Amino acid sequence: MGHREVLGGWPDVAEAAGTADVALAHHVTYNVPDLGPFVRALDAAARHRVVIEMTAVHPNVPTRDLWQRFHGLDRPSGPDADLCLEVVRECGFDVAVQRWQRPGRRTDRAVTVAFLRKRLCLPYDAEPAVDAALPAGYEFDLRDVVTFWWDT
Repeated sequence: MGHREVLGGWPDVAEAAGTADVALAHHVTYNVPDLGPFVRALDAAARHRVVIEMTAVHPNVPTRDLWQRFHGLDRPSGPDADLCLEVVRECGFDVAVQRWQRPGRRTDRAVTVAFLRKRLCLPYDAEPAVDAALPAGYEFDLRDVVTFWWDT
């Protein structure tokens, strides 16, 4: 399958990217500052279908208690996929939705601790404190996923 790389942010590079049978946004929508233009550009780029896939909750939600513990910060509980879906519908698209769970991924606790330490913006020497803050058997695993799509 051929492809063409276009460097830049969407929707700024939409014209340079051109059109495709399917336009896909895979786990990027939480980083989109203005979702309406992003979604409309996806629709304009798709000849047949637009597909958006994302975790049901923002990837930082599971670490809210750790942000409070290590930084004294109250992190938000959103946004979430339902808010994204609301924006897509407000743009006028007739959206189909499928909620599902991807298989769990077991990782070594040391890998999980290192990942969370980095996500929490803590220095390397904070890993023992992060490890101590996690319950036995803790897994950072965002399994709930939402896929939505519409035909163009």
